[in-house]
Amino acid sequence: SFRIFGYEQYKPGKRVVRSVRPYIVRYVVGGRGQFNGQAISRGDCYLSVPGQKYVIESDVEEPMVHYWFELIGSKAPLYVERIFGSTQPGIIRLSDITPYETTFSGLFFQDQSHRKLSTYLYSVFFDLLSLHQNEQDETSMISSPMMMYLEAVDYIESHLNRQIKVTDLCERLHIVPDYLYKIFKRYSGMSTQEYIVNSKMHVAA
Repeated sequence: SFRIFGYEQYKPGKRVVRSVRPYIVRYVVGGRGQFNGQAISRGDCYLSVPGQKYVIESDVEEPMVHYWFELIGSKAPLYVERIFGSTQPGIIRLSDITPYETTFSGLFFQDQSHRKLSTYLYSVFFDLLSLHQNEQDETSMISSPMMMYLEAVDYIESHLNRQIKVTDLCERLHIVPDYLYKIFKRYSGMSTQEYIVNSKMHVAA
């Protein structure tokens, strides 16, 4: 689900206006600035989401430094909700940025030639996810709509060789089609039927 990690030192006063396809989770480890007009500084973690424009501005006197990673795929909203409690753009204040910074600095600034990189990257990602899980009450990490979305996605992905009807999903989840439509639009950006068709096309390709 994660696609790429990064590290960036902003130039003084740098302003970025962009719209992207993946979710991007960023961690401020130095300096200060703004995200969508809200002040951010060391210890803040902020989220930009697919299809929505975001604006990042770095302070002139204390340029911002941050680490980041991208999330893609059908399970990306789950991980985003575990981190933020929401899939909407926003900022959370971490209780202690140090363990996150240590995890990232090990990835970027230590010799990893003795490791299998793909395995190590997964390890880094789940280390970060674990740190976030420790930040919040485990019982409130995943919302009911998210659980419905994940169950629906799992069903679709395991039945791609069969005919899948929206009504079948609704009966399975005990909800009406309109509500399922809203859930899929919220977490995937597509209608339920569009998601089914796209998934089948992806497998066929």
